[in-house]
Amino acid sequence: MCLKLNRQPFNRLRPVFFFEKDCFPYFPYTIMKLRVIAAKNEGATDMMKKATPKKKTWSGRHPRLSIAAGIALIILGIAVSDSDLLNSSNSIASNDYADEAYLEEEEALDYIYEVKNWDRSIYEDIQVATTNVEYDEEEDISTETYSHGGSYEELVDIVGPPTRTYTHKGDETRPTVVDADWEKDLEDGGYISVTIRYEKDSGQIISKDCYGSF
Repeated sequence: MCLKLNRQPFNRLRPVFFFEKDCFPYFPYTIMKLRVIAAKNEGATDMMKKATPKKKTWSGRHPRLSIAAGIALIILGIAVSDSDLLNSSNSIASNDYADEAYLEEEEALDYIYEVKNWDRSIYEDIQVATTNVEYDEEEDISTETYSHGGSYEELVDIVGPPTRTYTHKGDETRPTVVDADWEKDLEDGGYISVTIRYEKDSGQIISKDCYGSF
């Protein structure tokens, strides 16, 4: 027995069973019908594939949010790299300062001879002026004056001119003063410095200091 298809429209095909001896007259027709049905099924499948929309990803559904997230990640990356660079530079600077030993007056005086024409006795013999504060009740202001200070000009005659000077301009309450620095750079990278502050008009020495680092 074999399968026989009635000659009806394609969408109304019904199978009919018959004996094998009757198969041959309808065999080519049956093969043709099966090919047509298979072709239709393939065409329908292709159309369904084309008609079925592709599932959008999260970035496709939210394009603005994805762009904003990308920008945020870029900014975060720059911030982290800058932070790492800053931390590394700070650590280097910290190590440099940690290696330096700052010398205050008493310790620095042991090396004052490194500065040309200076020694401990010259420094200790400098007379620092007395600071006087006069209060004017009518004007309600206090005025600074100096007295009994050593002479800056005489000091320069002994040790020579300073390496550099800086002037602090005065006003109605205090006179103009000048900082004079004598400095020596040491071979190991340190330095020794002597700073003398004097009143510009009178030339009186009003303060002294010696410091350095190794």
